[in-house]
Amino acid sequence: MIEQRKKTRRIFSYYMRVTDIVTQKLIGHLSDISSTGFMLDSVQPVPIGEHYNLRIDLPNEIADKNFLVFMAQSKWCSIDKANPFTRNVGFEIVTITPQDAAIYNRIIERYAS
Repeated sequence: MIEQRKKTRRIFSYYMRVTDIVTQKLIGHLSDISSTGFMLDSVQPVPIGEHYNLRIDLPNEIADKNFLVFMAQSKWCSIDKANPFTRNVGFEIVTITPQDAAIYNRIIERYAS
């Protein structure tokens, strides 16, 4: 696979759930993150090229609200090399409000290394 990422992703060190707003189902957990996208660890394959309305539940110390919402597109999905029962799924953020973008950037600064 050719690397097309423009922003460097950073390893994510905090357990954050990402759910589909429409289905209310867990898509996965953040495992790395950048200002324009992120990778999830997921127990199921995610179709490539689809747009998802997603929700990230927030810890109290990040914001004065419980969650942020945004639209993201799945860019790739592959089996995790260390655990064949887990999928790694790459997403690119498509739309996010300025307020939620500021919270998203606080998440990166606080929990990514």
